[in-house]
This record gives sequence, C-alpha cells and structure tokens, in this order.
Amino acid sequence: MLKSRATKLAGELAAAFPGRSISLVSIQAWADELMGLDDAQASEVVGKLIHRCVDPPSVAQVVQCRDEVTQKTPSPRQELDEGEGMSFAEYLTHHPEARAQLQRLRLARKP
Repeated sequence: MLKSRATKLAGELAAAFPGRSISLVSIQAWADELMGLDDAQASEVVGKLIHRCVDPPSVAQVVQCRDEVTQKTPSPRQELDEGEGMSFAEYLTHHPEARAQLQRLRLARKP
C-alpha cells in the first residue's frame, strides 16, 4: 500500500472521532501499521476500529485489529467460538488463566 493511501485511511479513522484531539504523531503511527496491508485489508481494519472503539484507538489496538484481519491472532469472537462444544471442565483445562481466575473468585467468597 502506498504511504499516501495509508495516511488517508488513518485520517479517516481520526475523522471518526469528531471533537477529539488526535495528534499527527498518532495518525502517522496508525498509517505506519497499515502500510504492510493491501487496500482491502487496511480498509477492513479501519472499519472495524471505527465500529469497535468509543475513543480514538491506541497503536496497540490498531496492531491487534491488523493482526486479526491478517489472521495472525484470533478475534474476540473467534476466541469465544473456540470454547463452543467444550464442557466447562474442558474449557478450564485448556485455559489456565480462566482456571486461575475461578480459583481467585472461590477464595474471595470464603469467609
């Protein structure tokens, strides 16, 4: 993707948050993250961010969304779908962070 096109898409992303102060540095950082994508993928990233974000996204959010679109990381929906068809015990076996959180909740409930 051309730098000018990436900058234009980053500008569109900034325009989706009227009344918010967004620095040129942030817009340039967003454009840099969109550079490695083709036009359709970059447009999809910008569309998802506009749909998901209440506030202007951080560079980390742009990177995460970019990675979802290029399928480097699962989207939140894909992570939910991964657990379908599993029993709760199986889910806890495959997700140690969930098991640890459940244990913390159980300990917090004990008097």
